[in-house]
Formats: sequence, C-alpha cells, structure tokens
Amino acid sequence: MKITVSGTGGITKLSDRLIYQTAQLSEYPGLDEIVFAPRKCYYDGTKDDYSAKLYNSKTEQKTPYFKDDFINMLDKLKSMGKLDNLDLITIVPRGEKGYSVTLDGLATLASNHLQVPYEKVIERTRAIQLKKHKKLAERLELVQGSMKISKDVSRYKKIMVIDDAKVSGSTTLEIKKILLEGGAKEIISVCLGINAHPEEGTQ
Repeated sequence: MKITVSGTGGITKLSDRLIYQTAQLSEYPGLDEIVFAPRKCYYDGTKDDYSAKLYNSKTEQKTPYFKDDFINMLDKLKSMGKLDNLDLITIVPRGEKGYSVTLDGLATLASNHLQVPYEKVIERTRAIQLKKHKKLAERLELVQGSMKISKDVSRYKKIMVIDDAKVSGSTTLEIKKILLEGGAKEIISVCLGINAHPEEGTQ
C-alpha cells in the first residue's frame, strides 16, 4: 500500500497548554481533522513523566494527574468558540475491549464542567493493538473497520471525541468518518498529547 501523509508535521501552539495538529491522510480523501491537546507527548512513553503517565493511562486511573491540563484546555477552547453548539461528549474505545479508565474519568469531568451529556457511542468490532505497530500502513490496516457506532448520533450538532494521544491520525479520522456516516453534523477531536515526533507512526 502506498502511503502519503500531509498535515501531520507541524504542531501549532495557540496558547499556553493548548496546541493543535491536523490529521490528514491520503487513505481518507476529502477528510481531515484538527486535533487539540494541552501538550506534546512521546510515542513510546519513556521520555518524560507526562508521556509515561499517558502511556499507562488506558489501564491505570490517571484522571487526577491530567485533570488540570485537560480542564484548562477545555476552557481555552470554549473561550475561542470551539465548543459552541457542543451537545455530546464521547471517548475512543481502547485497542482491546472496553474503554480507558482515564478517558472515562476525564469525559465525566468534562460533562460536569461544560454541562454537556457524556455517552459512549463508539465500540470496537474487533480488538486491536496499535501500540505494537509504528508504521502507518500497519496502523491503517488495523484501524479501518475496527469500530462502529453503537447508538444513534444523527440528532447531535457537535460531538467532542476524547482520545489519549494523537500519533498518526488514523484513529481520529476513522472515528470522524463513522460518526459523520452515522449522521453526526460536526466533530471536534481532543486528546491529552500530540506525538512530538510525527515521523513515528507515519512511515
């Protein structure tokens, strides 16, 4: 499979603790998504404490550690009008079955903070292990068709999707694709960290 990648290189700083990067892959023609995060992170989780906590956040409860950065990011997005008309918060399912305990905790915090309902509307159709695959071709093959919408989303104007990290953008774009196909009108993607080395996960 020939892979071409654009828009995944530069990380743009909007303000203190608010950055973004665009996910845009040739395998999703006409589809891209801006991903907001409070910090950069390192793909393997070994470079600093923040990345290490993020790396282990799927199975270990790390909500208190990320809470302040996460809420600060939401407040800045709200002040910029990025959360206008937001009427649902959801999270990305884990690579294995179930959901990250940390993302579940943060989504509950976001729901209370923004007074917007939180509901799990995406589920896996098969278990995947993305962290074992650094090459984009492998990640795309695993992600495509690995998730489905479990509830009706056609009534929502804007859905915020929370993930742990944006590495290549394959998960972000697959989720946006299935939500739009399910009738959602607009998606905003946020995560706890954006890959500090965009060449990892995109080759």
